[in-house]
Amino acid sequence: MKNIMRESIIGAFLLLIHQKELDKITVTDITRCAGISRMSFYRNYKGIDEVIYDAIGKLFERFLDELEDDILIDPVQFTEAYFEKLKENRRLAEAAKKFGSSEKIFQIILKYNRVLMEKYLGRAELTPDELLFLHYHSGGMYELIDFCSKTDGNISISKISGFMKNICSFQDKI
Repeated sequence: MKNIMRESIIGAFLLLIHQKELDKITVTDITRCAGISRMSFYRNYKGIDEVIYDAIGKLFERFLDELEDDILIDPVQFTEAYFEKLKENRRLAEAAKKFGSSEKIFQIILKYNRVLMEKYLGRAELTPDELLFLHYHSGGMYELIDFCSKTDGNISISKISGFMKNICSFQDKI
Protein backbone atom coordinates (compact mmCIF):
# COMPACT_ATOMS: atom_id res chain seq x y z
CA MET A 1 0.00 0.00 0.00
CA LYS A 2 2.86 2.37 0.85
CA ASN A 3 4.36 1.92 -2.65
CA ILE A 4 1.02 2.76 -4.27
CA MET A 5 0.76 5.90 -2.14
CA ARG A 6 4.33 6.95 -3.00
CA GLU A 7 3.70 6.35 -6.72
CA SER A 8 0.58 8.51 -6.47
CA ILE A 9 2.51 11.31 -4.77
CA ILE A 10 5.36 11.13 -7.28
CA GLY A 11 2.89 11.09 -10.19
CA ALA A 12 1.11 14.15 -8.83
CA PHE A 13 4.40 15.99 -8.35
CA LEU A 14 5.54 15.15 -11.90
CA LEU A 15 2.27 16.50 -13.28
CA LEU A 16 2.57 19.67 -11.23
CA ILE A 17 6.15 20.50 -12.27
CA HIS A 18 4.85 20.78 -15.83
CA GLN A 19 2.04 23.09 -14.76
CA LYS A 20 3.65 25.37 -12.16
CA GLU A 21 6.98 26.81 -11.15
CA LEU A 22 8.73 24.58 -8.62
CA ASP A 23 8.78 27.19 -5.86
CA LYS A 24 5.01 27.59 -6.23
CA ILE A 25 4.26 23.88 -5.67
CA THR A 26 3.06 23.11 -2.17
CA VAL A 27 2.32 19.92 -0.27
CA THR A 28 -1.35 20.93 -0.50
CA ASP A 29 -1.06 21.08 -4.31
CA ILE A 30 0.47 17.61 -4.36
CA THR A 31 -2.12 16.10 -2.00
CA ARG A 32 -5.01 17.61 -3.96
CA CYS A 33 -3.60 16.38 -7.25
CA ALA A 34 -2.95 12.90 -5.82
CA GLY A 35 -6.34 12.78 -4.08
CA ILE A 36 -4.83 12.06 -0.67
CA SER A 37 -4.69 13.74 2.72
CA ARG A 38 -1.75 15.76 4.05
CA MET A 39 -1.37 13.10 6.75
CA SER A 40 -0.89 10.47 4.04
CA PHE A 41 1.73 12.64 2.40
CA TYR A 42 3.67 13.07 5.64
CA ARG A 43 3.46 9.35 6.45
CA ASN A 44 5.47 8.79 3.29
CA TYR A 45 7.68 11.87 2.96
CA LYS A 46 9.11 14.56 5.21
CA GLY A 47 8.87 17.15 2.45
CA ILE A 48 8.89 17.89 -1.25
CA ASP A 49 12.67 17.40 -1.50
CA GLU A 50 12.25 13.73 -0.57
CA VAL A 51 9.61 13.36 -3.29
CA ILE A 52 12.08 14.79 -5.82
CA TYR A 53 14.87 12.40 -4.84
CA ASP A 54 12.48 9.44 -4.86
CA ALA A 55 11.23 10.50 -8.31
CA ILE A 56 14.81 10.68 -9.60
CA GLY A 57 15.49 7.20 -8.21
CA LYS A 58 12.38 5.88 -9.99
CA LEU A 59 13.52 7.58 -13.21
CA PHE A 60 16.87 5.76 -13.03
CA GLU A 61 15.12 2.45 -12.24
CA ARG A 62 12.89 2.81 -15.32
CA PHE A 63 15.91 3.80 -17.41
CA LEU A 64 17.77 0.64 -16.32
CA ASP A 65 14.72 -1.50 -17.09
CA GLU A 66 14.45 0.02 -20.57
CA LEU A 67 18.12 -0.42 -21.44
CA GLU A 68 19.03 -3.21 -23.76
CA ASP A 69 22.06 -5.27 -22.78
CA ASP A 70 24.01 -4.40 -25.94
CA ILE A 71 23.79 -0.66 -25.23
CA LEU A 72 25.89 -1.21 -22.09
CA ILE A 73 28.82 -2.24 -24.25
CA ASP A 74 28.89 0.95 -26.32
CA PRO A 75 29.57 4.01 -24.13
CA VAL A 76 28.45 6.40 -26.88
CA GLN A 77 25.06 4.71 -27.32
CA PHE A 78 24.67 4.55 -23.55
CA THR A 79 25.46 8.28 -23.21
CA GLU A 80 22.95 9.15 -25.93
CA ALA A 81 20.23 7.12 -24.18
CA TYR A 82 21.19 8.59 -20.77
CA PHE A 83 20.99 12.20 -21.91
CA GLU A 84 17.87 11.61 -24.00
CA LYS A 85 16.16 10.36 -20.82
CA LEU A 86 17.44 13.38 -18.90
CA LYS A 87 16.16 15.72 -21.60
CA GLU A 88 12.73 14.07 -21.43
CA ASN A 89 12.73 14.65 -17.68
CA ARG A 90 14.40 18.05 -17.65
CA ARG A 91 11.89 19.63 -15.26
CA LEU A 92 12.61 16.93 -12.69
CA ALA A 93 16.36 17.52 -13.01
CA GLU A 94 15.78 21.26 -12.59
CA ALA A 95 13.67 20.60 -9.49
CA ALA A 96 16.42 18.48 -7.96
CA LYS A 97 18.97 21.17 -8.66
CA LYS A 98 16.80 23.88 -7.09
CA PHE A 99 16.38 21.82 -3.93
CA GLY A 100 20.12 21.66 -3.97
CA SER A 101 21.50 18.63 -2.23
CA SER A 102 24.28 17.88 -4.68
CA GLU A 103 25.57 15.12 -2.39
CA LYS A 104 22.20 13.34 -2.56
CA ILE A 105 22.02 13.68 -6.35
CA PHE A 106 25.58 12.40 -6.69
CA GLN A 107 24.69 9.39 -4.49
CA ILE A 108 21.75 8.55 -6.77
CA ILE A 109 23.99 8.75 -9.87
CA LEU A 110 26.65 6.67 -8.11
CA LYS A 111 24.12 4.02 -7.07
CA TYR A 112 22.75 3.53 -10.57
CA ASN A 113 26.14 3.74 -12.25
CA ARG A 114 27.23 0.93 -9.92
CA VAL A 115 24.24 -1.17 -10.98
CA LEU A 116 25.18 -0.55 -14.63
CA MET A 117 28.84 -1.38 -14.00
CA GLU A 118 27.96 -4.61 -12.18
CA LYS A 119 25.63 -5.57 -15.02
CA TYR A 120 28.32 -4.76 -17.59
CA LEU A 121 31.01 -6.74 -15.71
CA GLY A 122 28.63 -9.59 -14.87
CA ARG A 123 29.48 -9.53 -11.16
CA ALA A 124 28.57 -7.64 -8.00
CA GLU A 125 32.01 -7.41 -6.40
CA LEU A 126 34.10 -4.52 -7.68
CA THR A 127 37.85 -4.23 -7.24
CA PRO A 128 39.33 -1.13 -5.59
CA ASP A 129 40.41 0.14 -9.03
CA GLU A 130 36.90 -0.40 -10.40
CA LEU A 131 35.43 1.46 -7.41
CA LEU A 132 37.81 4.34 -8.04
CA PHE A 133 36.74 4.42 -11.70
CA LEU A 134 33.07 4.25 -10.66
CA HIS A 135 33.42 7.30 -8.41
CA TYR A 136 35.43 9.19 -11.01
CA HIS A 137 32.92 8.41 -13.77
CA SER A 138 29.91 9.24 -11.56
CA GLY A 139 31.47 12.58 -10.64
CA GLY A 140 32.04 13.30 -14.32
CA MET A 141 28.43 12.41 -15.17
CA TYR A 142 27.19 14.62 -12.33
CA GLU A 143 29.28 17.54 -13.58
CA LEU A 144 28.19 16.97 -17.18
CA ILE A 145 24.53 16.91 -16.14
CA ASP A 146 25.09 20.08 -14.11
CA PHE A 147 26.88 21.77 -17.02
CA CYS A 148 24.11 20.86 -19.47
CA SER A 149 21.45 22.16 -17.08
CA LYS A 150 23.26 25.50 -16.87
CA THR A 151 22.98 25.81 -20.65
CA ASP A 152 19.21 25.21 -20.47
CA GLY A 153 19.67 21.94 -22.33
CA ASN A 154 20.90 23.77 -25.42
CA ILE A 155 23.75 21.32 -25.90
CA SER A 156 22.62 18.71 -28.36
CA ILE A 157 22.80 15.03 -27.55
CA SER A 158 24.83 14.50 -30.73
CA LYS A 159 27.40 16.99 -29.44
CA ILE A 160 27.61 15.13 -26.12
CA SER A 161 27.95 11.77 -27.88
CA GLY A 162 30.64 13.25 -30.15
CA PHE A 163 32.49 14.33 -27.05
CA MET A 164 32.15 10.78 -25.67
CA LYS A 165 33.52 9.33 -28.93
CA ASN A 166 36.59 11.55 -28.57
CA ILE A 167 37.10 10.45 -24.97
CA CYS A 168 36.73 6.78 -25.88
CA SER A 169 39.21 7.07 -28.76
CA PHE A 170 41.63 8.92 -26.45
CA GLN A 171 41.30 6.16 -23.83
CA ASP A 172 41.97 3.51 -26.48
CA LYS A 173 45.28 5.22 -27.30
CA ILE A 174 46.45 5.17 -23.70
